[in-house]
Amino acid sequence: MFTLLSKKNLLIVLIFFVLYFFLGFLCFKHYGFAFDEDIQRQIGESNLKYIINYFGISHISSPEILYPHYGVSFEALALIVEKIFRVQDIHNQYLLRHFLIFLFSFIGVFFFFLLLFKRYRSTILSLIGCLLLILSPRFFAESFYNSKDIVFMYAFIISFYFSLLFLENPKTKNIIFFTLACAFLINIRVIGVILPLLVTIIFFIKYLRSDYKEFILYFFSYLFFLIIFTILMWPSLWSDPINGFINAFFVFKSYNIEIYNYYLGNYTNAKNIHWYYIPLWIFITTPPFILLMFFLGKVLLIKRVFGRLFSINNKDENKDLWRGSSELIDLISILSIILPICLTILLNSTLYNGWRHLYFVYPFLILISINPIYRLKIINQKLQKLSYLVIAVFSLYYSFWNFKFHPFQYSYFNILSGQKAHLNFDVDYWGLSNKYALEYIIKNNKYNSEKINVSNLSDTNLILNIKLLEKEKRAKINYVGEVMKSDFLIDNNIFFKPSNKKRREILEHFDIFHQLIIDNVLITSIYRKKI
Repeated sequence: MFTLLSKKNLLIVLIFFVLYFFLGFLCFKHYGFAFDEDIQRQIGESNLKYIINYFGISHISSPEILYPHYGVSFEALALIVEKIFRVQDIHNQYLLRHFLIFLFSFIGVFFFFLLLFKRYRSTILSLIGCLLLILSPRFFAESFYNSKDIVFMYAFIISFYFSLLFLENPKTKNIIFFTLACAFLINIRVIGVILPLLVTIIFFIKYLRSDYKEFILYFFSYLFFLIIFTILMWPSLWSDPINGFINAFFVFKSYNIEIYNYYLGNYTNAKNIHWYYIPLWIFITTPPFILLMFFLGKVLLIKRVFGRLFSINNKDENKDLWRGSSELIDLISILSIILPICLTILLNSTLYNGWRHLYFVYPFLILISINPIYRLKIINQKLQKLSYLVIAVFSLYYSFWNFKFHPFQYSYFNILSGQKAHLNFDVDYWGLSNKYALEYIIKNNKYNSEKINVSNLSDTNLILNIKLLEKEKRAKINYVGEVMKSDFLIDNNIFFKPSNKKRREILEHFDIFHQLIIDNVLITSIYRKKI
């Protein structure tokens, strides 16, 4: 691919990714710790212990796998890196995790560039697409601490890129790369099977006019390697692959956790959310410019797909569902958005914490949003240059927004969400602001007591963020289970089971000490006990 780039363009691409890496390296230490990071690390550790015991390397008592229905590909890799570098202090262990999550995100953005270039054959459009992804506030922030949804999103992009190579030329090398990438994807989240299923359908359509024997050979080769690699990467499947995989799929469909989502000003059980839950979250957390360009691109693509569909002619190869790799990318992209959302609605899947379970559709949303800009080149080059100016303004605005509100970009809501979005939607569901709140208390506490008694009023994990403070700060905080014995309360307004009455009764004994407000959105409140 790089042979298609001039030396000047290659240099521009290199500078872009060096700057992105440098930015990530500067930022990865600034974010708080998500409430389930500890569990994710434990999942990786339990799988490594199981592997060590399975092969007789060392005998470990009770090597059961924690949450066997969760894939472990990234978690195991992160833990192996931690062990190789012998990182002992818990604070540094989790900082290393954050860096590794960013590193994987960096690789994912690079593959997104490859995908965009494969589609549009334009360096500037490909870099614009990468910039739109990087500058999307929530995705920028989560690329440092979200080892499930963001890592899955970028693994999906990498797998998608290799799927195109496989569809273009199903030789052994491409089959192995594609199935390895897909196995890694499925071992993060089982919903990753949607990509090989899509590819199978496209592959079948492609060979309708060809020798079916050739199709059967390639298909079974790809299926064989996919099954083998998936099982090899997923230790909990080793003893019973079929039942283990089926169980993981049904667990994903309906998590057996009693959690309430707060949206549109009401608490709703995560098992009984409205059909518009995902579309609504996409609508209020995506920058409006990207939404507008996506809707334009979607209309253009759907119109073309239906035009191709109704003009298919078995005797004329030029009248097919797609023409060339560019149209194929468009087709799979639109399906990669529509199918997961529709399946989620039809299966009434359990969803919580916004739309993070479907983050993997976002890069395809951006890919399609580039399409109208690409078409302007054909219609009017002056209009395309004007669109570059609009994109420059957008990029400057969101660069400033990200800089101003760093490291709380995860709280971003667009103008369509209305004023004070925290009154209608969950904001800090990961509990990331707990780190900020603890450090603020330590810095601004006027009492010279050796230990500061702190408790959390909301349901996010405060203990983990205390454990992950630097040693000297950690020594100053004492977690108190009984809130009435606390000097300070931290409340980021996240309640898995709402109990506002009890909360109001507690707060009668406390005064507001500090509130963190980002762009009119309240993230967390710190209360100090009345004297």
